[in-house]
Order: sequence, then structure tokens, then C-alpha cells
Amino acid sequence: MKKILNGILITAVALAALAAAALPAAASACASSPCADDLTMPGLAIRPGPDVAVFGIDLTGSNLTTVGTVHVDFAQVGADTTFDMSDLEASPDGVALWRDDSNSTPTTQDVLDPADTKLSTSFTTSGMRANLKISPAWHLPAASAAEGTYTLFLTIRLSSTVSDGDDFTVTLPSDAFQSNIPILGFNAVTSNAITADPTAPVVQWFAPAVLQTDNIYWQLSERVFGVGPSTVAFRLHGTTTDVPATVSFDDVSDRVIVHPTTPLMAGQSYDANLLPGGAGGIVDRAGNPLAPDSRSFRAATDVGETAYGTSYAWASHTTSSAYGGNYTANNIGGSTATYKFTGTSITWYTLTDPYQGKATVYIDNRWKGQVNNYAATAKYLVPRTYSGLTSGAHTILIRADGVKGSTSGRDTWAVVDAFKVGSTLTTNPVLTYTWLAVSNSNAVGGTYRASRLPGTSVTFAFRGTSIDWRTILGPGMGRAAVYIDGAYKGIVDDYYGATIYRYTRSFAGLSDGVHTIKILAAGRNTRATDSLIVVDGFDVDGI
Repeated sequence: MKKILNGILITAVALAALAAAALPAAASACASSPCADDLTMPGLAIRPGPDVAVFGIDLTGSNLTTVGTVHVDFAQVGADTTFDMSDLEASPDGVALWRDDSNSTPTTQDVLDPADTKLSTSFTTSGMRANLKISPAWHLPAASAAEGTYTLFLTIRLSSTVSDGDDFTVTLPSDAFQSNIPILGFNAVTSNAITADPTAPVVQWFAPAVLQTDNIYWQLSERVFGVGPSTVAFRLHGTTTDVPATVSFDDVSDRVIVHPTTPLMAGQSYDANLLPGGAGGIVDRAGNPLAPDSRSFRAATDVGETAYGTSYAWASHTTSSAYGGNYTANNIGGSTATYKFTGTSITWYTLTDPYQGKATVYIDNRWKGQVNNYAATAKYLVPRTYSGLTSGAHTILIRADGVKGSTSGRDTWAVVDAFKVGSTLTTNPVLTYTWLAVSNSNAVGGTYRASRLPGTSVTFAFRGTSIDWRTILGPGMGRAAVYIDGAYKGIVDDYYGATIYRYTRSFAGLSDGVHTIKILAAGRNTRATDSLIVVDGFDVDGI
């Protein structure tokens, strides 16, 4: 903000609390910080220590010949503050006048740098007035000299004893320069209220991830500046391995938030380090630095049946009659197989025979009809084509309906062999599978997953020294083979005369590391009415 007063240009310098232009003893430049704030703006906070530019005074065209003394007036703002002159640094730097020695054009005259010369040698106080002594007196250069050499800057420096929240103003009065030399029409210039802020921001609490999909955050005591990718390190515990994540600051809640790119692994431990390179990267509006903070936590250990790290699969059957030599199948209604593709049409290749039932097809969540794959004799490579799609990416979902295709049908299978998009045939497509989701108030979280066809499976990745698989025992439950890290752990039989929910199968004695448990449906006990295998979640113990 510039104001021309009878040949004297008064500049309320847009340098701000950190004095980005590198006055001696000032902090470094602060991009993405409060440096953009002007002291003419209300509500600015400054901290003890750095020199803060208050006014830039361009004396071009004035009738001054020398500057020997300058005085400036301070005023307390508000009845609830206690600002007085003892809140200024007692050294000569508490109030100082600088000559701009480095700039020669009006467009850059508001910039201070280490080349500038301090003119004042001391200051004394009288009430709320500071009287600066310029010794020796400074002689203004001739009018033909470069404009930049006419510019003076007034700075203040607060004492470390200043009270938090003290509000004050700084006024350059009309008789500031050698009151015995009149300057007609020169008006006083007063800054807006400036708030003393000697208190650094602090971490009030840390919130680790409770669920695998949660963000992590530090709750701070106030708004800060400078938060970015380099100010947070999010890593696997005890390593230098970064976990992909983004970092942001919410200036409504005053939180530094870490957003993991993918959900966290169950049972895995993580390190969250705020300012791993040390203090200084994050400051409040006054420039007070936030102190580093390091936390460690373990991700959720008791998780549901669809937790991150869980992968369901249909049974895989090998035959030379199928594309690629194999196909996948399931026979429980509600289980699904999903395939992503790009094109305007798609052909699903399946199998018809006495074991096949009905399946429903959806493309981009739109119903495309029910297919009956029952046939009296087996036939492979049966095409089901869906066309008329818009160009671009699509998703086809095939749901086993668990319904026979004929009263003569022997089962309710749904089969996925291959897909063809345009002229491209994919014989071993990468699919995403699910088992039947069952709502039941007795289940943990109210749902569980179930399958019955031998060969259907679920795998779960976790970190820990033991794992509990939560399942159901009952008259219709079947048998399953269990593998951990590929090692066979035996057959379990979930048949029981009465239904027992939340039953756990425990596997302990594992090394402290990342493991995978695989549960493979393996048929039924001859006494059982069905061969269902249930997953009601997992509980990781140990580290």
C-alpha cells in the first residue's frame, strides 16, 4: 500500500512477519507461508526474534537534507492487552532504521536484503514513543541519485518476554523526521493492529488409523503453513520404506492429515513422523516453528470378512476343452465374477452341461438378462455376446443365481472360461470374485461370506505371529483345507449338530512378519446337510 504525501512516499511494506527479504537475523524466505501478508492487514501476528519491517519510507523529493533522529509511536490496542515498550527488544534492534542500498527501481524498492545498512545506533523510550538516534547523521543523496538510495525501512523486534495476544499499532507521526524542519502536508501513517505471538504451535493429539481405510492425523493447536510431502514421513515400522500417501493440512480443523493411497495391512506397524528433517518446515502465522513429532501405531488386527488383504476365488477346473486349458466356477447363488474391459461389445465364453444353472449378467451395473446354461450334454466355448455399448471402459459382472436350469439339472454352476473384446480373445482373464454375502445379526459386523463348491477359496494377507479365522459350525457346514504361506496345515471340519456363530480356528507359532492364510472349500462330512464354508472375519494376534 503506497501513499504520496507532498513528495514523500510512505510504503506499508508487504514483507510480513518473517521478513522474507533477509534482514540480518531474519528467518529464511517462506513460500506457502504467511509471508504474503502485509502489516497493513488486520490480525497479523508476529513472534519475538526476527526483525519485522513496518514501514518503507521513500524520501524522494522531500526537503530534508540530513536525518539525525526519527521517532515512532506505539499504542496498545484493546483494554485486555498489556503491551508496553518493555515488550520491544532492548538492544538497538528493538526499533531500527535501515537504508536500502541494493535496489534502484520503484518496483523493487520494498525488498530488504543483507546489503542494507542499519542507520540507527540506539533508541530510547519516552512513554510509548521510541526515539531513534542516527549517528552519524545520514545525508540524503542528490536528487539525481538512484531512487532506491532514498528508501528507508523502519523495523521492530519483539522481546521474548512479550505477552501472548498483545495487540498494538505503530505510527510514523507527521513530525517523525527532525521536527525542527517542517514538512508541509505530511500526515501520520499508522499500521493496522499487530498481535504479539510468542507461542509456538503444538501437537495436541495424534490419531492413528483405527480401521484399515482410515486417514492418520495430528491435531494442532492452531493454523500453520508449510505442510507438504516433505514435512511428513509415513513408513513401515522400523524401516526407511515409504508407504504411498498424500499429505494435506485442513485449516478448518487445524489438522495435518496423511491419506494412505491404499488401505493399511491388518496387523502391520507403521511410523508416522512429522517434520522428519527437524523443526522449521512448518510455522504458524507469526513464524513460530512447530516441533517435530514421531508416532508409531499398529493397523487394525480384528477385521471383517471383506477387509483389505482378503481375496475370494471361484474353483478352477483344468480341461483341454476350455480356452487356456481351464475355467472357473461357483454354484452358490450371489457369488460373482467381475471383469473390466474397454470396447463396444464383449463375448463371455462359458460351458453348458447338466451341472450348469442360471446366471444373471450386468454391464456397468445395468441388468442384461438371465442366462440358462443347462444342457443335457456338455458343450464348451459357448459364446454369450453383449453389444451396443458406448466406446470406453466397462465392467461386466456375472452372478451365479444358485438356481437349476432344469428339473433335470444336477447342480447350479456358473462358469467363466474366457472373454473376447473386439477381435481380442483373453483366455485366462484376470477377474475379481466374491462369495455369497449373508446378512445375519449373529455375525460380527452383521454379515459373513459363504461358499460350498470344492475348490473355491479365500486368502488373507496380514502381519502377525498368529491368526484366528472366525467361522460358523453347524449341521450344514463343510470341510476346508488350510494353508499358511503355501504350507498345508490340515483339514478342518465345521460340521456340528448345533449352530455355533463366531467360532475361531487358530493358527499360531508364526514368525513376526507378513503371512497369507488360504482357506479352500473341500467338500462335506457325510453327516452334514451341506458343505458350506463361512468366513466371518479374522483376528491377528501378536507382534
